Amino acid sequence: MNTAPDYSATYVVLRTDRSDGLAGHGLTFTIGRGNEIVVAAANALRPLIVGQTLERIASDMGAFWRQITGDSQLRWIGPEKGAIHLATAAVVNAVW
Repeated sequence: MNTAPDYSATYVVLRTDRSDGLAGHGLTFTIGRGNEIVVAAANALRPLIVGQTLERIASDMGAFWRQITGDSQLRWIGPEKGAIHLATAAVVNAVW
């Protein structure tokens, strides 16, 4: 149990270029310190996402998950643990 939590969140907003301004919002929580690391991890995922269409992502969420968790360099700091996993969760929540 954490005796001195300072609940913090990392927010991810995925914007589309659709005329209706469709955007997805995702978030993930930490207990305070280290939240800036999760923000940095979310930013590190950006090049894997920008430029993709929502239709392509939504048509096969499993493939999208594997793409963002299987990056040959980022996977060494995750994805099944720590900050990169929290960041991935926020991205997937924003798509959902």
